[in-house]
Parts: sequence; structure tokens; C-alpha cells
Amino acid sequence: MKRGILVVSALGVLLLAALAAPQANAACASLQEFSSGLYPNYFYTQVPAGASTSLGNGGADRSGAFWEPGFRATQGSNLYDHTAWWKSFDGGINYQWYLLGNLTDSRVAGCPGVPAPVGDGLGVNELLIVLQDRDATKSYISVSRVRYNVDGSAGRQFDLGPSSAEPWNGPALVEIPKPFVNSSGRAGATVTLDVQLGDVSPAFEGYQAGGMALPAHSTITGYQLCSQERPNVAPAPTRLASDGWVCTDVGTTQPGGRQLIRQETCGLTTNRRYVATRLVIDGNQPTDLVSQAVAVECNPTLATPTEIEHRRPIDRPDTIGRPGAKSR
Repeated sequence: MKRGILVVSALGVLLLAALAAPQANAACASLQEFSSGLYPNYFYTQVPAGASTSLGNGGADRSGAFWEPGFRATQGSNLYDHTAWWKSFDGGINYQWYLLGNLTDSRVAGCPGVPAPVGDGLGVNELLIVLQDRDATKSYISVSRVRYNVDGSAGRQFDLGPSSAEPWNGPALVEIPKPFVNSSGRAGATVTLDVQLGDVSPAFEGYQAGGMALPAHSTITGYQLCSQERPNVAPAPTRLASDGWVCTDVGTTQPGGRQLIRQETCGLTTNRRYVATRLVIDGNQPTDLVSQAVAVECNPTLATPTEIEHRRPIDRPDTIGRPGAKSR
């Protein structure tokens, strides 16, 4: 009797385990994976020099997604959360994170990037992988565009690791370029900013057949400028795009960056206007994060924006129009 009970219990455990395990994705006819290397040879996600030690926050601040170019809604990560495929080698202590994702997981939409007859055969047989993170002051992004390897074994259908035939350097997080203010002027409640948006090339890696590098603007396609107004005694907004930022498209990316004129109109003289950059991927997919912000004082009795050092990187979001700021 006891043996029978044990058998039933074991079967029950097996059944529960089977129900809990992710089911196979029927869109892929066989195992399809992407990775930044196979054990023990991984490319770890690189972090920029000088990044805060809080970068990653144990993984809580990271986000990631992947999809076939032009087909994010139907051929992409969908419910397959980045925590399942942007993996920690050392618990994140030294930011040793690597990529290993299973496109046949049931939470994935379609069979992204995989040609027929194994996959759906849509699009260009490539995979975009977008990684984002932030520390106490800055936001970071990495965008990889990897081609399908028809001869790849498990873990190598989309290979951006050391064993790839293409000259990958590994995913590198770089700062989302914040606005640089070349000059500015004030007319009543309106401040006009001459803004330079930085080059996005350092954030991108991808290759054509034969190992020729793709230009970044083929994939990181546009800039948005985002703004919001808050009382000057209130905390600055976070860099989550969902945190009250109102964003508008301001043009396509191009080598060397982009220059434009931006007008910010204040509502109350006791407020500040915050301005930040947001990037657009693959034509219409904006990032989850905005850059570090520039702040515009709305009180016209304070020093005007023309009296500050505009060209230096603004590490604190409270410099434009700050009393005591000096010009060059």
C-alpha cells in the first residue's frame, strides 16, 4: 500500500513539473537559440568605464527584448522575460551577464528570425536584441543585430559570441546620449535651446554577410526629445519613459549625431522643465528609458541659459538657469 502511494505521489510530482515547465513553441520546428557564447566561453555584457557600482541593482533595473526586424508584435520575446535569457554568471557581483535564449519557449511569439521550413520564414532572418539598464544618474543601452546561421548547432543559430564567424565584440552597454545645449535664449516663458544629440554608433553592433559592419542608423533609426515640468522643490523625474515624460519624434539618427532647435514653454515660474533624449529602434520602437536630463529654470529672474557652460556634459539635471553658473 505504501509503495502504491509513493508511486502515485511520484507521478503527481512529475505531472506538476510537466505542467509548470514552459511548453515548446509550435512555430519553431526544432530547437533554435541565440547566445553570446557557449560555456565556458562567453562574451559578458560590457559596462562603460566610470559607471556607478549600482548599475544593474541586482538585475532589478535591467530590461531587454528581442524581435525579428519589422515584426516585434508577432515575432519576438513577447512574454519571455529578459530574466530568462539575460543571465548572471556570478550573481551580478561583477556584472558578468551573458545571453542565452531559447526561441522555442512557448512564451515567445512566432519563431523570430528563423527561415522556413524550421521557422515562419518572415522578414530578413535576423534578430534584434536590445538591452537597457541604468545607474544612479545615467541610462545605458546595447543594440545587437545578428544574422541567422543556417549551419549553427544548438546555441549558435544566432551567435554573437567568441565562436561566431563574424567579428563580434560582445554586447556593450553605452550611455543613451543626453542633450547638449550649444546656446539658448529666453523670451518670457519660452526658452529656445540649440541642442546637439549625440552619435548612436557606440550603442550598436551588427554585421552583413561577409563580416562587413552595418551602420548604426540602419537599426537605431530615430531620436525623440522628451520633456516634463515639475516644481523646482520636487525631486527630478526618473529615467523611466513612463514616469511622466512626453516624447516627440525629432528626426532620424545620422552619423555624428543631430543638431536641432527646441522650444520649451514654462507653465509656472516656480517650476523647472526637464528635457531628455529617447532613442527609437527599428523605425517605431522607442526605448524604455530616457537619457540623463537637462533642466531649464522657469523663473526668469534667475540666470538665463546663455550664462552657463553649455557644452560640458550635465551630470546634475539642474544647471540651465542655475544661480551662480558661469559662462566660458
